[in-house]
Amino acid sequence: MTVMNTELEKYQLRQQEEAEAEMFKMRDAKDMKSTPHQTPCLGANTSKWKRVLWSFVFFYASISIGFLCYVFFIDPTFVFETMIPGILGRRRILGRFVDLNLRKSSDTKALKGLVENAAHLGYSTVAINHVVDFKEKKQEIDKPIVPSELFSSLPIVQGKSKPIKILSRLTLIVSDPSHCNVLRATSSRVKLYDIVAVFPKTEKLFHVACTSLDVDLVCITVTEKLPFYFRRPPINVAIERGIGFELTYSSAIKDSTMRRYTISNALSLMQICKGKNVIVSSGAERPLEIRGPYDIANLGLLFGLSESDAKAAVSTNCRAILLHGETRKTAFGIIYTTKKPRTTEEDDSVPACKKAKCED
Repeated sequence: MTVMNTELEKYQLRQQEEAEAEMFKMRDAKDMKSTPHQTPCLGANTSKWKRVLWSFVFFYASISIGFLCYVFFIDPTFVFETMIPGILGRRRILGRFVDLNLRKSSDTKALKGLVENAAHLGYSTVAINHVVDFKEKKQEIDKPIVPSELFSSLPIVQGKSKPIKILSRLTLIVSDPSHCNVLRATSSRVKLYDIVAVFPKTEKLFHVACTSLDVDLVCITVTEKLPFYFRRPPINVAIERGIGFELTYSSAIKDSTMRRYTISNALSLMQICKGKNVIVSSGAERPLEIRGPYDIANLGLLFGLSESDAKAAVSTNCRAILLHGETRKTAFGIIYTTKKPRTTEEDDSVPACKKAKCED
């Protein structure tokens, strides 16, 4: 009996194991049947996400290409003047650029090319410079060029969508004190020019130009070694009067020797004036001699200017010179009066009748 019971228990265990094995097989079969139905759903979801991803990439790629085309072909200064200052929460970095020295020539075609190139580089204001050297014979002050004689419609400034502003400038090269009489006589021809500059050749004339002459600019020689040393008193007087000092860079492009003189003379000036009232102009006679305003700001660092002074040398300092020229032509002086307060001692010394008149 015991043997039969043990065999029966073994048989029942086998049956249970077989039943469990069949159940596992059936479960695996169900899983295998369900997986083919799920794979199409996963494939559909992945394809949908791929489409979304590709549309996202295409959208941003088109925006990037459009932005690059705008910067390269329409407004190259957009990044530096508008975008970066807007991100940093500042105003425009340089604003309007000015070149106050485009040399006048008898060839009107070359002069038109100069102005058009300046507008293309981003200068909003230029001055056509008429140079008079009294050392040469038959040198007279001509009337300034009218912009309508050069252009029927003024060139548009690159990135500004506004026409360029053309001003007139007179530069007198003085090597003798008698040459300054033209400025002291207030000649009618001199008054026609927007800016009046003087180019002194001696230390005495440089002192006179800084302290007494009614001019807007004093030019610094860059084509030769300075014939004198700069002194602090006349330069400080010129800065107080609002007179600017001009450095030109076109001669430094032409010749390596002139480049050395330009840098040396500029550094000598910066040691005294510390970059105040300094402007950097081209002095160009051909379109290829003009450089962009950002290049000139970098060139100012080579001249000994700080970063802010180098930027001001092609923008704010030039506008200050233009305002000085406007006041030179329209006003002779300003009177400012203040009422002086009376002390108690003065009140006691004044009679009662006069006090009543003053109060009335």
